[in-house]
Amino acid sequence: MDVHRGWTTGGVGKVDTLWALVWHFDADGKVDRVTNLSGDQHQMDSYVWANYDLAPIPDRLARGQRGKLPVSSATAKGSGSRNASPKATRTACL
Repeated sequence: MDVHRGWTTGGVGKVDTLWALVWHFDADGKVDRVTNLSGDQHQMDSYVWANYDLAPIPDRLARGQRGKLPVSSATAKGSGSRNASPKATRTACL
């Protein structure tokens, strides 16, 4: 388990919360999955909805995502400081 603080100064709104990552290892000792838990999921949801547009529903269904959009596929809204890409996200170990 890893617990750390994550925050951002970019985009619309803010994120400043604790995150817990729960690591699962296979029989060979290799990581096979990680669950990322937000200390304030509502804050994170609000930030994501304010800063990213989802792909159109037909595109997501065609990819088999059924509502799940990988972060790498998200597109930042607009341009400029108000809608800046959340690349300014920071994490710090506690």
